[in-house]
Amino acid sequence: MEPHQLEALFNQAYQEAVKRRHYFTTSEHLLYILLNEDEIKTVLEDLGVSRDVVCGQLERFFKEALETAPASVPRDQLGEPTDGVKQLISRVVVQAMSSGRAFPREVDFLIQMAHEKDSFIAAIFKALDLKTLDLMRWASENTGDTDKQRADFIISLDGKLEPIELEDDDMDDDDIDAYDDMDDDDADDSDGEDESSPERTREGAAYRKIKPYVSRLVTMARDGRIDPVVGRDREINICCQALLRRTKCNVLILGEAGVGKTAIVEGLARRIALEDVPEDLRGAEIYAIDIPSLMAGTKFRGEMEARLKAIIQYVKRRKKAILFIDELHSAAGVEKSTGSQEILALLKPELAKGSMRLIGTTTYEDFRRALSADTALIRRFHKLDVEEPSEETTCRILKEIAEHYEEFHDVSYTPEALNEAVKLSGRFMPERRFPDKAIDVIDEAGAANRMLPVGEQLTTIDVPQIETIVANIARIPDLQVSSDESSKLKTAEDRMKGLVFGQNPAIESVIRLVKLSRAGIRSPQKPVACLLFAGPTGVGKTEVARRLAEVLDLPFVRFDMSEYREEYTVSKFIGSAPGYVGYERGGLLTEAIRTKPNCVLLLDEIEKAHASIYDLLLQVMDVAKLTDNTGKTADFRHVILIMTSNAGSDAMSRMRIGFGQEIDVSMGMKDIEKTFSPEFRNRLDDIVMFNALSQETMGQIVTKLVHELEMQLSEKGVKLELTVEACEWLAEHGYDQRYGARPMSRLIQKELSVPLSEEILFGELKTGGIAQICLKSDKSGLLLQIQRTDHSKA
Repeated sequence: MEPHQLEALFNQAYQEAVKRRHYFTTSEHLLYILLNEDEIKTVLEDLGVSRDVVCGQLERFFKEALETAPASVPRDQLGEPTDGVKQLISRVVVQAMSSGRAFPREVDFLIQMAHEKDSFIAAIFKALDLKTLDLMRWASENTGDTDKQRADFIISLDGKLEPIELEDDDMDDDDIDAYDDMDDDDADDSDGEDESSPERTREGAAYRKIKPYVSRLVTMARDGRIDPVVGRDREINICCQALLRRTKCNVLILGEAGVGKTAIVEGLARRIALEDVPEDLRGAEIYAIDIPSLMAGTKFRGEMEARLKAIIQYVKRRKKAILFIDELHSAAGVEKSTGSQEILALLKPELAKGSMRLIGTTTYEDFRRALSADTALIRRFHKLDVEEPSEETTCRILKEIAEHYEEFHDVSYTPEALNEAVKLSGRFMPERRFPDKAIDVIDEAGAANRMLPVGEQLTTIDVPQIETIVANIARIPDLQVSSDESSKLKTAEDRMKGLVFGQNPAIESVIRLVKLSRAGIRSPQKPVACLLFAGPTGVGKTEVARRLAEVLDLPFVRFDMSEYREEYTVSKFIGSAPGYVGYERGGLLTEAIRTKPNCVLLLDEIEKAHASIYDLLLQVMDVAKLTDNTGKTADFRHVILIMTSNAGSDAMSRMRIGFGQEIDVSMGMKDIEKTFSPEFRNRLDDIVMFNALSQETMGQIVTKLVHELEMQLSEKGVKLELTVEACEWLAEHGYDQRYGARPMSRLIQKELSVPLSEEILFGELKTGGIAQICLKSDKSGLLLQIQRTDHSKA
């Protein structure tokens, strides 16, 4: 038996177990294959044993004694060699060596199988009167010329045979490529000279072992399964140059997520497939390691390392093989908890010697977190920084790959749609990178079109569809001001004035800035609006901000700045410093804006915050960006920033000198200038001064507050009726020029809400009714009269 034939014998036993869908490869599978060998046929014939009887007994064993795996179990979980097979191999090798032979014979396996106690094979031999002594006598009388043969295999940790390189191995790359182009079925069904080729058999076993854990990118490129790469010629050339080095011929590609790091490796694979590379790289293959698959199912220590060593050894045999690990940081520290070594630690010696070539990709953040501390590893790589492509380059990329998405979604993209996808994604999706975000937009547009009913699907994707997709992804109103959006903005001012009374100048100032932003004629690098609301307490500063979010249908985010009086509380906004609790969580403000990038942001009572908060807001008002402690940037370009302040309220509350008793709010401007620095005030779009509420305005506020109370009572089955005299009494007694509308809320609570609650809980309004509010005859307060409604009788 030749060395390669022995290895083929074990592979055939493994394939037999997999074909029968057995979980394990046993000694019975090995005997079943041995029965086809000439030497075994001769042994049985000479000793008078029927080969057909042995085959029949083995078939019965396979059907009755071994469990058959269901179809849902993948092939890679079948055929695991048992401990008995491993021990059998060891005994056969030892027997051959003790006999002075460098390699075992087929009959040696029968001898060791006959030695086994309590095994099915031993029972068969006993029933057929096939004794160990007879086998040994036959082996001594029929010696073969095996002294010059050498073994070229070892037993790996997972129990399968792992080929090692022979010193006089002269197999060329063409022989290996011939096997690489075959799949498992082709390898199994091949016949004639190819099947008996030592090189093909050995490489076939090696590749089958690593195939579940790697992908061949050059082969995929030849098959057209990799998209073209545009604008990365410089980076690909640098990769080629680094791979041609004598030592440290490894490349580490660094860049932000989405800039196309993996695409550079795919572009290199396309070039190799087209032979557009230096001569030494022609015919090379890039093997991409799938880390999750490599780790899957490794229940015991050493299994992952055995798989990785098989990959390394296979690549080392191939002079032009290149390993590729995407997200290289995921290979650092794998399985530390179970005691397994790091994947990169196993690769280090090979990387230093230059016996293999490796390309890895990772982001800057992951590089700092998982790789930068390992200087011994990093110095073995040539670092290649990949910058985000420009909008022009991204447009070229989209035009090159658009046909693939058109074929997949069965639509066509207009050139204007592709350009708009780049333009709008660059403007409204700043947290992501080109070209990934632009590609996502056109892909999402095609997917959204397929969601429509068949009769309504479009054949062409144009600008309106791209605008809608970007608006949905960025969570902002439709970019194209449609008729609904236009009418909403047109009536926003009137609706605001119907909700907040007596503050028309402030409302007009806010709506004016929103319209400028929606029209696209305001600076795109600033927030939609930066406003400071100042005025006496209780005049509606917070209410304007709240109602603005309601009218424009925007999220409302509020921070009470009285919680940020101390200097250390700045860390709440942008996150704690390294080493402090909560460092990894980021800041409250930055996380809120990342979650709701298009919102009304209210910083209530800003003057109560520490002065360092003002400095923090300078860059927000200037460039609409804020960076947290982890280095992530929050984008404020679609935020309406409103700050309220009671600074100068004491001065505003002083009566005007001379005739009249009105409050002069302009008296508080000096206090505002003292509180806020010039650079802070200079970045505001406007300082809106809120007027003190007049007596006439209080009547409108009474009507509004009573209406809100009616809405609450209607849920209890209570109808509220208020006379004109009662409304006038509330407006007169609830008016306080210094404290605004809040005294009115307290008066309504005292005169209306409290008596009504008593009746609803314990009185005549338990089952509903009509509550009439009128003025007492002495005008000292309000009188509650009830008309009871008993719903239980209905």
